Amino acid sequence: MSELALLDVTDLSVLFPTPRGVVRAVDGISFSMRPGESLGIVGESGSGKSMLARSIMGITPSAAVIGGTVRLNGADLRAMSPRQLRKCWGSQISMVFQDPMTSLNPVVRIGRNITEVLRTHGVADRRDAKRRARELLTEVRIPDPAARLRAYPHELSGGMRQRIGIALAIACRPQLLIADEPTTALDVTVQRQIMDLLAQLRAETGMAMIIITHDLGLVSGRTDRVAVMYGGKIVETGPTATLFNATRHPYTAALLASIPRLEKEPHVPIPVIPGLPRSVIDPVGCRFASRCLRAQPKCLTDEPVLEGAEPEHLVACWYPVGTPEGDAAAKRNVPSGQPATRVGV
Repeated sequence: MSELALLDVTDLSVLFPTPRGVVRAVDGISFSMRPGESLGIVGESGSGKSMLARSIMGITPSAAVIGGTVRLNGADLRAMSPRQLRKCWGSQISMVFQDPMTSLNPVVRIGRNITEVLRTHGVADRRDAKRRARELLTEVRIPDPAARLRAYPHELSGGMRQRIGIALAIACRPQLLIADEPTTALDVTVQRQIMDLLAQLRAETGMAMIIITHDLGLVSGRTDRVAVMYGGKIVETGPTATLFNATRHPYTAALLASIPRLEKEPHVPIPVIPGLPRSVIDPVGCRFASRCLRAQPKCLTDEPVLEGAEPEHLVACWYPVGTPEGDAAAKRNVPSGQPATRVGV
């Protein structure tokens, strides 16, 4: 572990034994984060992003078999008791959940939702907690905060509830904030407002941030680094600008190709990734092989290792994009008469 690391995740795995075999929801993931750094974790639904976040927080289902280590400021979170973890949540590490309607108590007013967090962690007494709650709603750009504190969650819009969730997460000024799909089910205007708000709060407080999303375009220009997940593993990671400008994994390339762009001709179908994700029950070989347009027999039997010529840009692929062997594999798989620029090459 680096002495400068705020968060250090080493060989983290989340397994679920079933009668059909072992489901490898998260499979041997390692990464670290510095204080104040922003990391985007991107992938399709079912790729293991949310389970990774929950395993870092220590809120995985009881049936899960957890392996590896998660250290925050050198302290092993996985070795902590439930009581120690509760003290750590909110004050050191916090999370904005995917659906604020289910993470907020529906029968409790917004004010009590927030003041309970402040008082539980000893940040404020009863009187100061109410004042601090109003300040938090102001910080997350909610108009008329005094009235909103008296409201119930169902009386607010989706965007308002998401802002309340962010206010709860930052109430105790954590060192690390995990935002799990913070813009789910929000329209594009509110999505931008939420992402701008998170960026501004990070700049103001200096906290590190993990943004989990299925949209690569959402993390462009908003994160320092990006990790792309597929089938419970990180398949490519690197500085955001490098990953966008020098994509190496076919899955990352396919995700980028599926982003709508204004410069494209009208009425042209948006490219999609063919096929469906493979089962993560005792997988063999590369997990993207069944959908990859450059897959070779080796991909079906041997699992690639996350590595790269550059220490900060790593890829798990036998035939990466932009390499002689990768381009040759892509050409071998192109049907006769078809162009060599299909999605995923």
